[in-house]
Amino acid sequence: MAHFDVKPSVQQDIGVQDIEKAAYAQIHNAGFPDIVDCDGRPAIELDLSKHYIYSPALENNDPRTCNTVVFQFLAVSFNKTPIRNMFFTVQFYCYTAETTPILTAYQVKSNLPAILYKFQNSDQTPGCNVSFVVDPGTRANEPGQFLQHIQSGTCIIDMWNADSLFHEGSVTVKLKRLARQGEHGIQSSQVFNILNNGDSIGRLHLRIANIGSVASVHDIKDLTTSPVIDCVDQDSTAELIVRPKPLSTVDQNLTSILSSQSAQKATRNRKMERMEAVRRQEDASYIISRDENKTVRAGQLTMVKNYRNKILNDVIRGALVANITVHHTLYSVYGTVTYFEVHFRNPNVTAAQEFFISWDCQDIRLVYDMTECKALKSLFNVTTPLDPDVFDSSTQPVKFTLRPKEDIYIPFLYSSNATKEQFDYTMKITNTVNSPVQLIKLHFKQQRQIINERFMFYEAENSFAKHSLQAPSTRRPEDLSVRASNENVLCGVDEKGQVYFKAPVPKSTEMSSFLLLLYVDKNCYRPYQIWEIDLYSLKRVDMTAVVGSQTKFPVILRGTDSVRCVTCFSSHPSIIKVEPDREFMLLPSTIQEVKLLYEPTDTGSHNYMVNVVDTKNRVVVERWMVHTTASLPVVSKTYEIPLTTTVSPTHKNISFSNPYSTNKTFKLKCNKPELVKFKEEELVVASKESVNIGLIMSPLALSHPNYILVFVNDVQQKCEECFALRVG
Repeated sequence: MAHFDVKPSVQQDIGVQDIEKAAYAQIHNAGFPDIVDCDGRPAIELDLSKHYIYSPALENNDPRTCNTVVFQFLAVSFNKTPIRNMFFTVQFYCYTAETTPILTAYQVKSNLPAILYKFQNSDQTPGCNVSFVVDPGTRANEPGQFLQHIQSGTCIIDMWNADSLFHEGSVTVKLKRLARQGEHGIQSSQVFNILNNGDSIGRLHLRIANIGSVASVHDIKDLTTSPVIDCVDQDSTAELIVRPKPLSTVDQNLTSILSSQSAQKATRNRKMERMEAVRRQEDASYIISRDENKTVRAGQLTMVKNYRNKILNDVIRGALVANITVHHTLYSVYGTVTYFEVHFRNPNVTAAQEFFISWDCQDIRLVYDMTECKALKSLFNVTTPLDPDVFDSSTQPVKFTLRPKEDIYIPFLYSSNATKEQFDYTMKITNTVNSPVQLIKLHFKQQRQIINERFMFYEAENSFAKHSLQAPSTRRPEDLSVRASNENVLCGVDEKGQVYFKAPVPKSTEMSSFLLLLYVDKNCYRPYQIWEIDLYSLKRVDMTAVVGSQTKFPVILRGTDSVRCVTCFSSHPSIIKVEPDREFMLLPSTIQEVKLLYEPTDTGSHNYMVNVVDTKNRVVVERWMVHTTASLPVVSKTYEIPLTTTVSPTHKNISFSNPYSTNKTFKLKCNKPELVKFKEEELVVASKESVNIGLIMSPLALSHPNYILVFVNDVQQKCEECFALRVG
């Protein structure tokens, strides 16, 4: 089921519906754990057949601002080949993808979906829950951003084969029914199509719930900081008071030295006391002088005094700097600009004064253009006054002049291009003699972005991945711009509205990821959509064959640093077979030959995948991308068959002669086995003799125009002769 074309995880919502009555009854009787609210009551079951009306007022006035979103995996059904063991990855909101444990599908009745159980788990409770806690105390701009997301956003669920580790398909879950509308908890049971390159391979039964609760005890105000940094309320003329502190909290080195001297003094005193006791036995009037204790104490005091004089200037300087320093925290999202202003007032009450402002970050820029500044104020809901033509951009640092006690709001724009979670920058306002007047410590905390779509590609190692993706149709190509999170990725938008990129591919078995950020505003303030691109690297193997015959190709599998029990899996076992086809031991630093058997059923070029999996640790040891090219054999004779309407199979004979001078065994095959079967799939034909090949054609083969090929192969599956059946 794995392909090498574009694999969008977010796809159109096809066939999402309520669970059928029979399937619902089976799921109910299986004993899945209830999803309950904070009071222990089952969450309210939504009726998806009713018209959905969303009320923003109910959500905004709900005191339960914390939302626990639960995805409960119930059952699965497949259109063709079922998958026994599987696991899922859930990409929800701004959280990193969560992976379920391995789940096993148990089929009770053939016409009902298979119930999911945890793999090799002694607990026989069915299903698996994946939960996400959306707490306004852990992310800025909650809960408004979350409510907006569930109205138009989706959740991406990927299904993986737990044995072969192939990606089998994806599910798109619309989130609009997660709005609780004032209820303590809601849930709904739904069926979603599992899509692979747009084709449905099965259906996933899910129960989705949202449980409301009061937000956790966090300082929510810190997560909703104002974009205006106020430096005016800082009282720089206030009296500084420095309280004495214990010596151990001031300087550990000095404390260690004094403690060492105290220990030496105690040891000396014990010796002196023993000596005094001995001398007193000899002379009762003997007394040892203790003046040396005063000498030791005086030395320690001198040491402390010298230390105090040494650090006095630094302490005073640090206290003054702390008095003019403002700390401010801003929350940024990668690819999104952060607008903030510095509110500053001229401390001089009698005269105008020139000031200079500088900063230590290349991603921060001062906004000179008043039109841009006005647009940013509107975008970030900032209502401070606009100060045009105040800043002199010809000087570095930037100069501005203020009248006595005059206020100014200095506009800045920060472009979040960093990937680390937290980083600090410093801004400094100085006067004409370069003395600091104000210091601003900016603390940026990175918040994870929301992924709108995810695409997977399988590429040959150490090559370049070149692909084009369809941009949202609601936007004109000239309005779109795109940027990649990886500087080594080239990307853009062509005249047809296709988003293209060229990215390097890592070595085999590795995966690289990057983001494509799509903007619709010319200044690229906020991305319209964010796409995640995952590149899976494989070793490339090229194979060619004739349709109907089989080609073998040996590949080398190298041992790793430890002993592994491995198994080879093919994405299309009917076309690409692997030998050995069972588990075998791969020793360290050894070479194992693996044979690939290619047996095409149609012409053209295709890509298939072979995974070598460590069956114990369930990790991929090696990946091969098999690039195949197939051509048609020479057709020796074509039989014309008219279209007929029949309900029973039709029998037909084809004459075949053995051209060899010895008896030969031949194997029969067809490119459409679902339409034509053989009375005998193996023939033993004497030298120079002729036999009839008996065909059994299904009614479907004769009711529509078809072009069917019959192959006569030798025992090595090499095509000896080919016949064609043209129906219609």
